[in-house]
Amino acid sequence: MNNKNNKYDRLLWVLTVILVLIGIAIVVRRLLFLNALHNYVPGSTQSRSPVPDAGFAEHPLLTLIHIVPGLVFMLLAPLQLSKKIRSQYPRFQRVTGNIVLACGLTIGSTALVMGFIMAIGGLTETLAVAVFGTAFQL
Repeated sequence: MNNKNNKYDRLLWVLTVILVLIGIAIVVRRLLFLNALHNYVPGSTQSRSPVPDAGFAEHPLLTLIHIVPGLVFMLLAPLQLSKKIRSQYPRFQRVTGNIVLACGLTIGSTALVMGFIMAIGGLTETLAVAVFGTAFQL
C-alpha cells in the first residue's frame, strides 16, 4: 500500500511541475509580448497587438502587476505542499507561505480589476470574475 501511495505522490508532483512549467511559459510569453510592444516602432510592419492581447497591450502595468506575482505564486505554492520542507525547514515554509499569500491577494485583486476593464469574454467573463474573485478574496 505504501508503494502505491509513493507512486501517486510522484505522479502528483510530476503533474504539478508540468502545470508550473506551463504557467511559466505563459508568463514569459506575456512578458515578451509586453517587451515587444514597448519596443514597437510606429510605421513598422509589425502588428502592434493581436486581438487576444489587446487588453493586455492597453494596460501593461496592470498586466505586470498581475503576472509577476502570478509567476512567484506558481513557483512557491507547490513548495507549501512538501512534507519535507514543512518538517525540515519550517521558517522557510512560513516565509514562503506569507509570500504566496501576498501574491495570491495581489493576483486576485488585479484579476477583479482586469475582469471589469479588459474582459476578453465580455459580460460572461466579467460576471464570472466578479463572483469567483470575490469569493476567493473572502
